[in-house]
Amino acid sequence: MKSSDAIVSLGSLAQTSRLEIFRLLVKRGPEGHTPGELIQKLGVPAPTLSFHLK
Repeated sequence: MKSSDAIVSLGSLAQTSRLEIFRLLVKRGPEGHTPGELIQKLGVPAPTLSFHLK
């Protein structure tokens, strides 16, 4: 991966909710989480989660 691509990609995590989502998904591994599980764990509304997952 080029440095410029990495900077853009990692810049997307420079928001609290997105970073929390990323951390949960990384900790869970390949199994991942369902959107419902993420909503429960993070306490965010479904539209907010959907926005950040895009």
